[in-house]
Amino acid sequence: SITTWGWNFGDGGASAQQNPSHVYSTPGIYTVSLAVTTADGNDSTTQSNLITVEQAGEVTVRINEFVASNGTGLTDEDGDYSDWIELHNPSDQTVSLAGWTLTDRVDEPDMWVFPNVSIPADGYLVLFASNKDRRDPAGELHTNFALSINGEYLGLYQSPTDPPVTSFSPTFPEQVRDYSYGFYQNGPEWRYFPEPTPGAPNMGTAY
Repeated sequence: SITTWGWNFGDGGASAQQNPSHVYSTPGIYTVSLAVTTADGNDSTTQSNLITVEQAGEVTVRINEFVASNGTGLTDEDGDYSDWIELHNPSDQTVSLAGWTLTDRVDEPDMWVFPNVSIPADGYLVLFASNKDRRDPAGELHTNFALSINGEYLGLYQSPTDPPVTSFSPTFPEQVRDYSYGFYQNGPEWRYFPEPTPGAPNMGTAY
């Protein structure tokens, strides 16, 4: 039988209880791990990106899917296979992204600032994480950073002075070339998709 439990909730919180409760104070996506001790030794398990905490009381546009190593999929206006990020507005009203930010650095939340673009109700927006830094609202949007297949921080902010509305902290998991990583059937579980669906719900085969 199990004699000790050691929970790590991914936000600095921990518990030694068998069936603990935990309240997350900051929006984000959290990895949870459990280590146990038995008469036969120790064992542990980790569930990556298990808990998604969204901003309370506000319309929330979220990161819904992304590709961090694009080799044969979606191409940008230059014909390049750039990484890309898809946002989804699950609400019943249009949301302006003017002033929102995206970043791959936790210490620089205003790394890339959105121009005056909007996402309609239950709509999607795809932008390229290409290092090309293009912000023309009438054209394709390109961030000033690219994504790492090995995993890194990624955050979406409504304001760089507020907590992120979506974040992978400390990093999203290692990615697979030409696979996307996204909400399965629009949430709440994150999975890998061998057939990415930029600009559409995440359906089909997922792992």
